[in-house]
Amino acid sequence: MDTKQASVSQTTNSTKNYGKKDAKEIQLEVELISATPTSTTIELKWKERFPGKSSVRPIYGSIVRFGKYTDGTIKLYTSRRIPPNQFSYVITDLEPDSSYKVRVSFLDHKRSLTGYVSKVVRTTAEAETATVPPTTTTDLTTTPAPSEAKLIGHIYKRFRDLKISWDIEGVDLKKVTSVRLIIKRGHRVGTIMLNKEFPVGGHYILEKVPERFVINVQIDVFVEGQGNILRATKIFKNHRRARSVQFESTSAPPSTKEPPLMPLEIVMVVAGMTPTSIALEWKEKFAGRSREKPIHGSLVRFARVVNNILQAFKSERIPPNQFNYTITGLQPEAYYRVQVGFLDADGKIKTYVEKGLKTPPAVKTTLPPPTPAPSEAKLIGHIYKRFRDLKISWDIEGVDLKKVTSVRLIIRRGLGDGRIMLNKEFPVGGHHILERVPIDVFVEGQGNILRATKSFRNHRRARSVRFESTSAPPPTQEPPLMPLEIVMVVTGTTPTSIALEWKEKFAGRSREKPIHGSLVRYARVINNILQAF
Repeated sequence: MDTKQASVSQTTNSTKNYGKKDAKEIQLEVELISATPTSTTIELKWKERFPGKSSVRPIYGSIVRFGKYTDGTIKLYTSRRIPPNQFSYVITDLEPDSSYKVRVSFLDHKRSLTGYVSKVVRTTAEAETATVPPTTTTDLTTTPAPSEAKLIGHIYKRFRDLKISWDIEGVDLKKVTSVRLIIKRGHRVGTIMLNKEFPVGGHYILEKVPERFVINVQIDVFVEGQGNILRATKIFKNHRRARSVQFESTSAPPSTKEPPLMPLEIVMVVAGMTPTSIALEWKEKFAGRSREKPIHGSLVRFARVVNNILQAFKSERIPPNQFNYTITGLQPEAYYRVQVGFLDADGKIKTYVEKGLKTPPAVKTTLPPPTPAPSEAKLIGHIYKRFRDLKISWDIEGVDLKKVTSVRLIIRRGLGDGRIMLNKEFPVGGHHILERVPIDVFVEGQGNILRATKSFRNHRRARSVRFESTSAPPPTQEPPLMPLEIVMVVTGTTPTSIALEWKEKFAGRSREKPIHGSLVRYARVINNILQAF
């Protein structure tokens, strides 16, 4: 048959063997007879291109897939399985004046899709009365799952990855709340690798699955007002010759069966914050459904962060019936690391959640005027050569080390003002590794009081050197430019709002200035899927 004279334009994925007479070499193909659209439906009719001549026998039914076609792409496919003796189907609940891509394929003896045909069909603009075969509907909110309800799972093998998807038939998809996918390692009761809820048209990809790896896949369908009505399970062993498989739901699980157990997790929110206190509230994420129960109380731990160094933690044990606590005695405008965890019978933490917070500023106080560095103050730098590495360290003499806030190490490439390779602040006893080394010391209330510089050329016979600070830099010298960064804190939350505050981390010292305003973007996250900003 010449494809140019066919009544419907179509494409196939199989090789066309029209000129060969050997019936064994003719592959199974689909011929789309008609695709009649209305405003909300599309009626499809198809048949076998070479009846009785293809090498695939028998045909185990057909698969109809369709999806909205926008800008050359399809966001989501919907699949329907057709019995072997039926070669027509009416797609309903479509949008008027919209393009849809339909795809019809046969199922061979291996339950694999073969010989598909696809076409783009556009529904009419005006609403029409579609001729739809009479169907019987069942109210899923009060009765069990209908007998024709079916859950079909698919495991597609793509090189070393496994794609797991599902199709739901005989159920109103608008009433389906979620689909839970559970993947276990091993044949029976193995280690749970995934326990997650997905939307109706979701899928999951298991990447880089090793050979001879066995997984137990379980798919559950939850309907509004009825719970779990469909379940399909499959044990899949991955090996070199393993192929894609399809499995169906055997029977609905008992309605009295408890929902699956979930891991113990904590949800913590900041109820309020002052310059000297932080109010916390928390709860169990899956209340009554976690594996570890009962909970023998909570533990609140907090510690201050000074110059990116975490100080010692302070802890407070909370009774089992209390899920809030206010941390007091904090410092204004200071960073803190806060942890909340659940305890077991032995007093050990089962699980915890952690969050970094910054207290709001208090009344600003002016620092005393800077005083010059004492005459005996000295900064001694060291460059140690270790094979091809250079270790840079420093010693500070004649200065109270408790008042030293930080030591800045600047490394440039070359002898002059070359490219900056490092511009970083370290604690008093820190060290780093590289070449040209100016070292600045900042003292609380005085600023930069000492500087030591050294040009070092690395070669085979170079040795370790020691250098000292010559004199304090001029007080009018500007500090080095820093990258533009933002520090943001959550000052308060309510059920319907979130209060934010932010500032420039290196105010007046950033390279990019001036700042032409700020932009706040937010988006909701549903089932680990980020919605539109």
